[in-house]
Amino acid sequence: MARRKVERTEIAINRIKGALADSGKTIGELERHFGVARSTVSHWVNNKVQPDVYTFYAIAEWLDIDIKDLFHSTKDKKK
Repeated sequence: MARRKVERTEIAINRIKGALADSGKTIGELERHFGVARSTVSHWVNNKVQPDVYTFYAIAEWLDIDIKDLFHSTKDKKK
């Protein structure tokens, strides 16, 4: 099976922004808790750059959610 090259701008990998909203926490709180710049968090929540897996794990723990809830499904939910 041939693989199709996927451009980074084609897909939204994470749902950090949605998970923050679901938890009632803000982007500013995420910045302060992890000691990262606003621009870094902005890139994360807009899916321009992905945090490393350890940061995803830490974010999930901080939000008290399962790590899989930080990602968009790769399965078609319409089936």
